[in-house]
Amino acid sequence: MYDKNPNTTVAEIAEYFGAPLFEIETFRLSLFRGSDEKMMEMLQYIRDIAPTLPHPKFYPAIIPLVVSFTIVGSLIMMARFYSRLSILGRIPSYDWIMLVGFALAEAIMGVIIADSYTSRNGTANYDQTWNDIANDCIYLNIRDVLYPVAALIIKSSLLLFYWRLSPNSRGILRWVIVGTFIVSLGSCVPAVVVNLVYYGKVDWWNYILDPTLSTISWLNYPLEFMITGGLNILTDVIIWVIPIILIWGPMRKRGKPERIATLMLFTLGAVVCVTGALRIATFWELTMRGGTGPLAKIPISVWTIIEVQLAIICASVPALRALVVKYFPKILGIRNSIIIGSTIRRRSRALSRGQELELDTFNDFDSKKRISSTPPASVPAAKLENVHSRDSRSSPDPIDEYA
Repeated sequence: MYDKNPNTTVAEIAEYFGAPLFEIETFRLSLFRGSDEKMMEMLQYIRDIAPTLPHPKFYPAIIPLVVSFTIVGSLIMMARFYSRLSILGRIPSYDWIMLVGFALAEAIMGVIIADSYTSRNGTANYDQTWNDIANDCIYLNIRDVLYPVAALIIKSSLLLFYWRLSPNSRGILRWVIVGTFIVSLGSCVPAVVVNLVYYGKVDWWNYILDPTLSTISWLNYPLEFMITGGLNILTDVIIWVIPIILIWGPMRKRGKPERIATLMLFTLGAVVCVTGALRIATFWELTMRGGTGPLAKIPISVWTIIEVQLAIICASVPALRALVVKYFPKILGIRNSIIIGSTIRRRSRALSRGQELELDTFNDFDSKKRISSTPPASVPAAKLENVHSRDSRSSPDPIDEYA
């Protein structure tokens, strides 16, 4: 620009780079003491070395990753809600909470896709306009605010689900659930607040070239990221272990196909925990090691997408298992479906109305026995208090309750 017009003004430079006038003026005054000659020398130097500079592009796998998880996640959530309606006859509260988490996960991926547009010419600052750099900061800040909120909501849904499964007699397990929620909340709130106030201005991306823009002196952002990230991994591991405790004993009595499927599920859950650790390791290499490690080549956004989406998929498996048991029981080695949709719906409605039910209405759900060939008329009616409800102290097999 200076080559074609040596008398270029600061206003024209600001317009050329798409930057606010005060930013360019502040930049010129702070770094070059108001000297146009020195500013011209710097720009000429950048122009000379530009051919030798690296020009990294946006990570190509992100867009296919977003598209794939959007399709798979949407199908799984639809199957989850269909399972609840067709088998249980209603949508439990923890499913609605998970739906909110899924919406936030989709919003995170949308923000990441929008951020990819800012890197259309390259991810290095010298390949971007001022507006591209500012938008990149905006999108990444939104991502880092939404991520802990989405993680908290997904974990809250799972913990509420576990709370419903754990009987009062297992007091320790319920205390673990409460403690896990408190730790999850404790890691979410600081992560959100720090991202909003770290630079002293919420819209700090509008002051990129302002030399007066500084971080809060007493706040160490990398340390905060590592601590909240570590707590996030800790709660991930606890949430992964809780269902193992609930179904480990009964699962040993199940058929081989079902045991293999359960092992695959918990392996996928372990991947979620590992992905959270890789997200922290990538941040560490980018901030503390100057981006020299192998993980620095993979954006944090990739680990963010994988971790959140796999968590939703793992959390939806119990509902999907119920569909398999109902329609394709032989896949899991089950001879007859132990969950019958119309039966459970009648049971749920009758329990809510306090009606008397015939004992055979519950079929195999609690007894795990084959449906009796005795005509319904010959089976005596049973009072409501004699029938084991879902909240009864004498709960059914945890594996089926898990579904």
